[in-house]
Amino acid sequence: MTSNSSSDKSFRRKIKTREELRDVIGVRPRKQSVIMCHGTFDIVHPGHVRHLMYCREKADLLVASLTSDVHITKGQFRPFVPQDLRAMNLAALESVDYVIIDPNQTPIENLKFLQPDYFAKGYEYFKDGLHPKTAEEVQVIDGYGGEIIFTPGDVVYSSSLLIETEPPEIAADKLLMLMNAENVTFDDLRKALNLCANQRVHVVGDTIVDSYSHTTMIGGGTKTPTLSVKLEQCQSYSGGAAVVAKHLRAAGAHVTFSTVLGDDDLKDFVLKDLKDALVLHVKPSLIKLGPRQRKMFLFATNIGCSKWINWTIVPFQKKFLSNSKRRFQKRLLRLSCFVISGMAFLVKKRFQHFLLRSQKEFLK
Repeated sequence: MTSNSSSDKSFRRKIKTREELRDVIGVRPRKQSVIMCHGTFDIVHPGHVRHLMYCREKADLLVASLTSDVHITKGQFRPFVPQDLRAMNLAALESVDYVIIDPNQTPIENLKFLQPDYFAKGYEYFKDGLHPKTAEEVQVIDGYGGEIIFTPGDVVYSSSLLIETEPPEIAADKLLMLMNAENVTFDDLRKALNLCANQRVHVVGDTIVDSYSHTTMIGGGTKTPTLSVKLEQCQSYSGGAAVVAKHLRAAGAHVTFSTVLGDDDLKDFVLKDLKDALVLHVKPSLIKLGPRQRKMFLFATNIGCSKWINWTIVPFQKKFLSNSKRRFQKRLLRLSCFVISGMAFLVKKRFQHFLLRSQKEFLK
């Protein structure tokens, strides 16, 4: 099955902008009654399905409104499922007629714009008294003559709990969604990879080591508001321009690489990693400034918190730039492709001028 299958296109026709949706459902009073519900729908679970089925029985058309990614703040690394894929998941349900992605923090603006006949909320928004945000929604709905409905809530699940217990594997779905958005097929990807074979590529840029430290909380500090954690495992990866070089080599290109590294253990890790990936002729300039090219992510898994620390990237020196120019001038005419990864080089005007001159000579 590919991202361009007929069923995929059938689902997509349900996903509308709010302007498109209003053209379809019309304005009040309308021939077919419309009920709208709103939520995150990060993982569509049985509670959501029951909620949607109940809504569908109350009107002719059911509109599911999604909170956009930018406004989801609950939990760590949420949403787990990006908004386009969440919209597809809802559109695939037979009970749902239309789906919209709300760019606003609350559904208030879309309620005013679309004026659904009914607006459905889960029972949890009513059982302990009307939430202030729900009261604001009720005021808007009453203002144009609509009605709010609270679904029974007889089946209760938590998307957050499901994700934290056992996150589903959706990497392939995210890839298909991205390919569809860019109108790229697997044949296009294969052709692009085949073009890389035996090409001579020189990569220049910042190397960054990404380290992920997984910990377990064992207590808190008595004198300072800090946590005490036990390190369970730490995984490091060559990132930045280094991973660009590795990917190009994995695609079949002959890759050379110029970068700046601190004169420390991270240098040894990066050089070994590149050697194992068969990236040839790695030309680092070493600067004795300590571990300045590392990003570290800390996770305390049993409390769901994380912290990110970023060291300043090693600055490029005149010596490196002049050495790099000599290397490039020798190799430029033998290269198929020249890749600059990262912005640090671009702020060096003399390096920009060198590249522009070299490009003109190469094109001749």
